[in-house]
Amino acid sequence: MLNNLKMIGIGRNAPLYILEKFDFDEKEIIELLKSKVDEIAVLKTCHRREIYFIGDLKKLPFDLDENVEGYLIQRTELDVVRHLFKVSSGLDSMVLGEHQILSQVKNTYKNFCEGKLLKRIFNEAISVGKEVREKTGVSKFPLSISYIAVKLIEELKGKISEKDIFVIGTGQMGQKVVKYLVDRNANVYISNRTKSKALEIKNKYPGVHLVDFSKKYEFISKSDVVISATNAPHYVVEKKKVNTRKKKLFIDLSMPRNIDPKLSKLHDLYTLDDLQKISEKYRLLRKEKIDMMQKILEQRIEKFLNWYYSRNLKEKIEDVIKMRDIVVEEEFKRLVNKVEDNKNLEKIKESLRRCANRMASYHIQYLKGERL
Repeated sequence: MLNNLKMIGIGRNAPLYILEKFDFDEKEIIELLKSKVDEIAVLKTCHRREIYFIGDLKKLPFDLDENVEGYLIQRTELDVVRHLFKVSSGLDSMVLGEHQILSQVKNTYKNFCEGKLLKRIFNEAISVGKEVREKTGVSKFPLSISYIAVKLIEELKGKISEKDIFVIGTGQMGQKVVKYLVDRNANVYISNRTKSKALEIKNKYPGVHLVDFSKKYEFISKSDVVISATNAPHYVVEKKKVNTRKKKLFIDLSMPRNIDPKLSKLHDLYTLDDLQKISEKYRLLRKEKIDMMQKILEQRIEKFLNWYYSRNLKEKIEDVIKMRDIVVEEEFKRLVNKVEDNKNLEKIKESLRRCANRMASYHIQYLKGERL
């Protein structure tokens, strides 16, 4: 069956307008194709569309014009397994080792994968993805600016759950920061010039505390960490209005800057430039893990092949034994009609069994030594 294993898809480098042409529903594709192939699985993410199948699919349910064909990916046999293992390990992701793709492979395994062999391959891919991340630690090096900001707080301030953290601004960056902080049980205060937007986050994360924008300096004084993530074209936090001598951590995630740079004279202040330098450092650290990730991947491919060969070998040995028994019975029946003296029938049958066993044993030894 491995020689009939195939994958066709659109890779992560395809532009959005190409991906939009393949914005299919996974269940609909499975229903459409499962009668035409032996097994099928569909992996769909923001950046990829991939159909895995066993069999001979004559025609895809898409119109492949010349613009699409340049982004088409096709794999066959063992290259399909290798490709999926790379995908689940994060080796084929825009962000090396990113974790979301592993969840997406799991989702395919649970909901959009039909067939014994494909189930096994996807299950192995999930296991490979976990092993690669555990053994290399590649996921420990965050690349998103919002996540790096939270990791920076942990490094500089210790346990986040014991800190009061004030987030000013509820845009995309601010919302991501709030999510990461809430996940770590921080005591989060949020403030936004437009109160309705702050209320939306409060509804999403009931544990956060709302602060009136006019009282932000009062809460800056009470907080351990202050994060600004607004779209304002001016300073939202001015040095002359910050009335505290206690050293605090300020993180400015805004462009242009929202926190007065003069605050760095008394406090720790990190800007987008600082966080981007940390992100680049982490990117290089992730890159150093590639060789180790690929080594684990190849080891797991070999392990998969050993399983696959032994599975096929068992089936072939069973076929040899069945044929041995059939031949013995057929030859015995043929001889029974020709032998006048029935006294030696059992001895004849035993002789037939011994001959058949010797032939079968020779064939089985040959199979065990053969790489199928």
